[in-house]
Amino acid sequence: RIININQLVEETLRNIGLNVSYRKYSGPNDTYITFFEVNNYDEDYSDGTNEIEVHSLQIDLFTKSDPTQLKKDIKQALKRNFEDVTYQDLYEVDTKTYHFTFRCYFYEEKE
Repeated sequence: RIININQLVEETLRNIGLNVSYRKYSGPNDTYITFFEVNNYDEDYSDGTNEIEVHSLQIDLFTKSDPTQLKKDIKQALKRNFEDVTYQDLYEVDTKTYHFTFRCYFYEEKE
């Protein structure tokens, strides 16, 4: 079964209640999530064929409100389907926006 990684991210974060968009968001809300695949590579070779495809992802939360609960909710949601979930806490001075950059991995087994 081939995984649609973008669909998996969107489904994973659906219950957070925010707009979730691939790469960019152009709507009216100050709080939203964007995501993209940072890297993709094969590992665990057997007889010259890869058995695992690794999806390295970045999920970005942007908000002008207190991000405390949202960052916890997003991290918890990501941990349900992804591995090695980490985040970096940033602040964008020019737009006065909190920006949390989550990184995680999905290990897709090949058949």
